[in-house]
Amino acid sequence: TFLALKAQSLSLIFDLQDIDDETESERSKVIVMLKHYCCMINNNNNNNFLDSIADKMKREVVSKGTQLWKFGDNTTSARLLLSGSISLSNDDNIIWIKPEESSFIGLRGLILGEKHVSTAYCEEDCVFYVLEKGVYEFLSDT
Repeated sequence: TFLALKAQSLSLIFDLQDIDDETESERSKVIVMLKHYCCMINNNNNNNFLDSIADKMKREVVSKGTQLWKFGDNTTSARLLLSGSISLSNDDNIIWIKPEESSFIGLRGLILGEKHVSTAYCEEDCVFYVLEKGVYEFLSDT
């Protein structure tokens, strides 16, 4: 599928920093989530591929109340929500969705080069694993 092919490209561009015990546990969760998003669960050879993606992802802790982006902003990253709570609202500030943990937010805008169609706030402290736009573009060109 298209998503699976794009996921193969992602293995070259992530950058995970400073692995400790807590981060290693998070990394295991990220791999499970990547299996879901990459549609590659049934092939054992993909475990190395998923490990390499998880090893290169950037971990980011964001405080409660932080605005991640606003409606109409350019998409600069996609974020895998590992823990915490966020809300997405439309341009009238009406909350229309609260993504669950393990949701990838901003992925469509990143892949398709679209602007954000929502405003995103952290409702509590959040942990994300982030794919930056520049890194994704590098992968797309290779």
